[in-house]
Amino acid sequence: MKILLTLLAIIVMIIIHELGHFIAGRICKIPIAEFSIGFGKALWQKKGKRETTYSIRAIPLGGYCGFDEDDATGAVDTALNNVSIPKRLFVFVAGPLMNILTCIILLFVLAIGPGVPIVSTTVDLVQSGYDAEGKLEHGDTIVAIDGQQIPDVYTVNQTVLESEGPLTITVERDGKDIDVVVEPKLLQDNKTPSLGVVFMQKGARQSFVGSILFALNASWHLFVSVLSVIGGLFTGAVSVGSLSSIVGASDTVSVYATPSQFPMFIYYCGYISLNLGIMNLLPIPALDGFRILTGTIEGITRKKIPEKVEAGLITVSLVLLVGFASILMLRDAFFMAKNLIG
Repeated sequence: MKILLTLLAIIVMIIIHELGHFIAGRICKIPIAEFSIGFGKALWQKKGKRETTYSIRAIPLGGYCGFDEDDATGAVDTALNNVSIPKRLFVFVAGPLMNILTCIILLFVLAIGPGVPIVSTTVDLVQSGYDAEGKLEHGDTIVAIDGQQIPDVYTVNQTVLESEGPLTITVERDGKDIDVVVEPKLLQDNKTPSLGVVFMQKGARQSFVGSILFALNASWHLFVSVLSVIGGLFTGAVSVGSLSSIVGASDTVSVYATPSQFPMFIYYCGYISLNLGIMNLLPIPALDGFRILTGTIEGITRKKIPEKVEAGLITVSLVLLVGFASILMLRDAFFMAKNLIG
């Protein structure tokens, strides 16, 4: 149920992205042929007042805003290519911009509502399939690891990351200190050790101005974090194998889809939205960044890329991206099933 809730949140972020294109198209008075939630066979369709068909389709992993009646995939979008360059660029930028704004809004709501999550060293829950299961309990407070005092959760995480074997964890339970030996589990990349523990948190509510500042500052740090990962892929500092699919991301974030961890769930939803926005700005065919790049080049050189060439590049890129995503999804699904089986 928690994974389904997280998948729904990710799908909503994708729909928000397409809604950005839709709103921009409406502002620029560009006819929109179809706005669809999902791909594949249409399960429900309704024609709107402005000749736009609204659809719900069988495969719920995303959606699209199509500007051509005969091309719902958006690989050509002749109608959109025929409008002025500023309008075209605005439409393509609007999708990623909507995701970035959604992140800022979610973080603002988090700060002014439940509050900025401050994580303690007290155990909330232990994920199944980890050695800590049955050894650490809800309410245990970690006070030391291998004799080293633990002042905060960041020290816990750093100590676990630097570990090379079993750890002797001292916890306070019912007013007494108890030692338990726990073997960190290597995650999917077989390099990163984890205890599989989710810690309790409390919310520090902010003022209106403080919430705005927190949302902007946290969004900026997340932005830099995403860019560092993208840069690491090109420099080799980050391996492709460490990337997660929508299945892997939902498995990770679903840990926080509980009432006690809901502030962190909001935080990660904001992160996913920002990630989606930034990724779509990359100049890769089939992504908005490529259309922004070609539109900018056209504006400078006054020469349009042949539509067949553009459509071919986008189609090939889309096939490669879907294939790569499918491989990641199968891998993540395999590891999830393996963890459930034990």
